[in-house]
Amino acid sequence: MRAPSHGILGLTVGRNRLTLAEVRPGKGGVVVRHRAELVFEAGKGLDQPEKLGAALAELMKREGIRPGKAAIGLCTRWVLASPRTLPPIADTALTGAVRLQIERDYAGGRDELVFDYTEPTPPNGSRKLVLIGTQRKRLQQAITAATAAGLSVTGAMPTGLALAEGAADSDDANTLVIALEDDGAALIQLKAGRCYGLTSCVFDPASVNASDDATTEWARAIQRSAAALVADGATIRVIDASSLSDEQHAAAARALTGIFGPVTLQRLEPAAAVAQAALREPATINFTRPRLAEQKKRTLPPAAVWAIRAAVLILLIGGTVGYLWHDKTSELKELEENYQAIAEQAQRLQQVRDDTRAIAGWYDQRPPVMDCLLELTRTFPRQGRIWVTSLSIDADATGTLSCKAQDEATMFAYLNAMKQSPNLKDVQLQGSRDTDREGTTVSFEVVFKYVQNSQGTLADGEEASPPGRDAG
Repeated sequence: MRAPSHGILGLTVGRNRLTLAEVRPGKGGVVVRHRAELVFEAGKGLDQPEKLGAALAELMKREGIRPGKAAIGLCTRWVLASPRTLPPIADTALTGAVRLQIERDYAGGRDELVFDYTEPTPPNGSRKLVLIGTQRKRLQQAITAATAAGLSVTGAMPTGLALAEGAADSDDANTLVIALEDDGAALIQLKAGRCYGLTSCVFDPASVNASDDATTEWARAIQRSAAALVADGATIRVIDASSLSDEQHAAAARALTGIFGPVTLQRLEPAAAVAQAALREPATINFTRPRLAEQKKRTLPPAAVWAIRAAVLILLIGGTVGYLWHDKTSELKELEENYQAIAEQAQRLQQVRDDTRAIAGWYDQRPPVMDCLLELTRTFPRQGRIWVTSLSIDADATGTLSCKAQDEATMFAYLNAMKQSPNLKDVQLQGSRDTDREGTTVSFEVVFKYVQNSQGTLADGEEASPPGRDAG
């Protein structure tokens, strides 16, 4: 989730409200410049993203917040997570292994979900990661609403995970973060700052009563969710990112203390936490640019690129005329065979015949330089790599050829092949030199004169199509 150096907007979306915060880097850390909150009106929730975007644009204008790049936080109840343990495979094979697990476990609804996975453990043992997904529909609705408000979305992640990363201490060996959101609680297990598990507990924080304790149903639900993460012995950190009143805040602290021991509730702004998570590199989760979509680019060495270009050029020059000749000849033959049965195409047949005759005459009168290029191609050695760097042919058919070869043996093999050609005369090596530090690659220059034999453009016994050459 790459963010601009001048700052970013954090936008959290839940069922009943959204929060917005503008965060900018500062000397002592990040600075929250603006904060805003929008409670959804009837017909302006996430199911109506265009209307929600219009309302968000009005809120930003009223609060003096300029549109810009934004990171989206989705409420954790819209997120599913599954810890995975993979064999000690390399990073290059990791993405493929994760895709196979998605195919196996979510084949029926895979297209309705968007997946990403957390940074895996190093490949010195079993690779551990957490596969995290969300509904494609919800993600697209949130992006549409943000875009309608003039925002440019750079990424999206679970709000609970952003809150946990902002509050946890990376030095803690095992931490269980309980984040109270508008739609329930998110439970995230971190080990040395790395996510090892994530789940959610659905309840309405607005229902928290000032008299609630550890026996309250919502508190017991959080206890069951924590047990499912198997976070025994973890340091408990509780974050209040909802809109609890002071009385509800104290009741929540009392209830959770009765379950997990002494805890202190820390209030955090969810939108600011999402923005700060977007400023960190690399981002833990980004549903808009997931790791599963990343493809490593493969590049060829410059020498290979030039060799391919030279080969394509030779093929284009030598093959275009032959292809047109063959194509038109085949079409003419087919039309002639069907002329009597397809009288209405007689005019087309006559036109094709004229075109073919015109091309045939041009093909027969092609310049000798084409035959010279063909003869030079025939002389490429069958073994070793060699590539042409420049070629010039004068009007008297005298040519100068500059090449590179992988070694001297390949160079001399090519020189001998040129001397044995009946169409190449006065072949002389002008000079050679090593062109790499190892002293293996050789650069050389050859002068020659091209002479057509008495039978036309081909040597005695040669076929029209040259044999293949391994010429780099």
